[in-house]
Amino acid sequence: MFKTILALTLILCPLNLVDAKEKKLLDNDDQRIVFIGDSNTHAGQYISLIEAQLLRNGNTIELVNLGLPSEGVTGLSEPDHPFPRPNVHDRLEAILEKTEPDLVVSFYGINDGIYYPFSDDRFEKFQEGINELTRLVRKADAKHLMLAAPMFDALPMKKNGKLLAEGAEKYAWFAIYENYDDVMKKYAKWQFEADLDIDGFIHTHRVMKNYFLTKRKDNPGFVMSGDGVHINLEGHALIAKFVTNKLGYQYTEVPQDVFNAINAKQKLKSYYGNMNERQFRNVFRKALQKRGNTTENFIGLLERRLDTVIYRAKFAITVFAARQLINHGHVKVNGKKVNISSFLVTEKDSIEIKDKSKELLVIEGSLVSKEREIPDYIQMDEKNRIAKLIRVPKFSEVPYPTIMEPNLVVEYYSR
Repeated sequence: MFKTILALTLILCPLNLVDAKEKKLLDNDDQRIVFIGDSNTHAGQYISLIEAQLLRNGNTIELVNLGLPSEGVTGLSEPDHPFPRPNVHDRLEAILEKTEPDLVVSFYGINDGIYYPFSDDRFEKFQEGINELTRLVRKADAKHLMLAAPMFDALPMKKNGKLLAEGAEKYAWFAIYENYDDVMKKYAKWQFEADLDIDGFIHTHRVMKNYFLTKRKDNPGFVMSGDGVHINLEGHALIAKFVTNKLGYQYTEVPQDVFNAINAKQKLKSYYGNMNERQFRNVFRKALQKRGNTTENFIGLLERRLDTVIYRAKFAITVFAARQLINHGHVKVNGKKVNISSFLVTEKDSIEIKDKSKELLVIEGSLVSKEREIPDYIQMDEKNRIAKLIRVPKFSEVPYPTIMEPNLVVEYYSR
């Protein structure tokens, strides 16, 4: 099935569907590509497929997935969303400064219309957000490949969800305007026609729509998403094909085991705050040198990192935020300031927020959040802001929000 999907994308989608503002995207000395976007980027499958293509061609450039679920470029959010939608501009400058990318691949739009009918005000916000995105990427001296707003498919929501006609009181991601794809089409059309300061462009909406219409001729029930928004593997393969070709390589089939291993690696790296490839591989080497099960050793070392412990203790809402606390000198270990995120905590160590930082709003907000619980292997004194790792957890104890396959990562690095 996997090979069939990839083969179909090659047959049904000729490369002339790419609308390009042609510039060379990769140079021989480029070190890093950073991907930013919403849930479709965070899922990471198209990135894993791209990495497989690059490796096949001997290109070991690092791919960093910094996609964030629910994110957009506008700061807009529908009233019934569980939390305010993240705005990439709240973190973009920090991302660019920390990662120093040679190329940024951006993919936004589906959340920026907030699932409502077209509005001039929302459209203007989208334009402003995209223009600011291009400005900041250029300011960081990085090249920029932009993927246009994607297609919205109403069919899955007709079957399994809720579509609302124009004039409804309010809309949401679970109750979407029935002609929302018209909104995405306008957004993508503007991106294509605007004089944006970018180095490459893929008209994602047109690419997806042409492929979709071709497939639906033979199969009226064909979909590339379970809800019209979150793209399935076939959609990810389609995007990967066009990005790969824009990077200067011919897209070919990816063996299932290779995809599984690379995708497992990308997911695990992303979860632990997108450690770079060298750091991640070094953790594996340390795990390999320890006695016992390498997979368990690997997870144990990742869970012993200071940034992970800070995150697990809910002193920070994300691993990235945990690193910020550490880097800015807010954390002490056994009474001494430690500003190294990779510091390995032991069962004897006391991790504490320093006195002047204990009432920081970011810490308070994280502690009261009900998004996740503190695991049993972390002992917490919330009042005094002190935490301890009372034991190194087994893989089965770690509260991952999705299925992780570290055994595949170990197999991949062991080759």
